[in-house]
Amino acid sequence: MNLISESYSIVKFLFNINDLRNLKSIFQHGILSKNEKLIRDISSTDLSNPDVQKRRDDKRIPNHGMLHDYANLYFNPRNPMMYYLINHKK
Repeated sequence: MNLISESYSIVKFLFNINDLRNLKSIFQHGILSKNEKLIRDISSTDLSNPDVQKRRDDKRIPNHGMLHDYANLYFNPRNPMMYYLINHKK
């Protein structure tokens, strides 16, 4: 059984934005969702905008759980999150 639709075969890369201090954990546990890190009690350096995260806290994906049940991956490396980090982080 193929879990990923054949129509997604056009996607060549997925990108993730993370703090370098999280690499050891990513190598040990993989790229995890916010909720999965809480369940496993895995701490990490969070680069996200707290206001955006607060809005996402209650977002439900119809028939698939909560938005924070999914790891953040991007199709394009130049995305709004990267723009935010470049322009707002110290």
